Amino acid sequence: MALEARVKLGPEGASEAPSCAAWAPVADAPADGAREGEGGLSGALSRRSVDLSTYPNARSFFEAVRDASVECERTREALLRMEAREGVRAQGYEAQGRSGHASDRTAATDARIDYEERMRERIEADYALIDVACRVLYGSESGKGGVDALMGSAVADAISFRYVDARPWSEVAAALGYSSDSAKSLRALCEQGFDCIDFLGWDNVIGGRGGAEG
Repeated sequence: MALEARVKLGPEGASEAPSCAAWAPVADAPADGAREGEGGLSGALSRRSVDLSTYPNARSFFEAVRDASVECERTREALLRMEAREGVRAQGYEAQGRSGHASDRTAATDARIDYEERMRERIEADYALIDVACRVLYGSESGKGGVDALMGSAVADAISFRYVDARPWSEVAAALGYSSDSAKSLRALCEQGFDCIDFLGWDNVIGGRGGAEG
């Protein structure tokens, strides 16, 4: 089964980490390019097909989602550091009146842009996975299907916090109101969700339907 992922790459201004909490599918998005007035990784749009049949089970898919989320966050933080250095350099030059070093600022900006371009394809693929994961957990329209509708919010949220947000178990526990030593219980919740997906099939889960695919 292949799903087309249409998702804006990165939250507005690349100010937040990947998360289903801020997720929304992008309707009527152009096939490629960026929205008017937006640029860089945070403004790009992805319309990629994610072939779920390449994953032997739901667990392997969500492990790939977790890896994708970690890479997106690492890239986001790297870009923020680059942007901060550009700003610090610009302020330093203005304070000192040293306009002759404008080429240094340009070099820093060019380095950031080059890095964005090098990472673009990988980040598009990562966010496509994250988009599909959120649809599996919460349905094509957030909160109207998916694991959330079939198994309850505790199961969907446990998977979301652990794999989409890539949080450690201690943070998953805190977010769900569990004690800090509840990793075993939280793993069990995630396994229940994975078993549900494997039994019912991707289409039925996304649609919130309880009948197994034939």
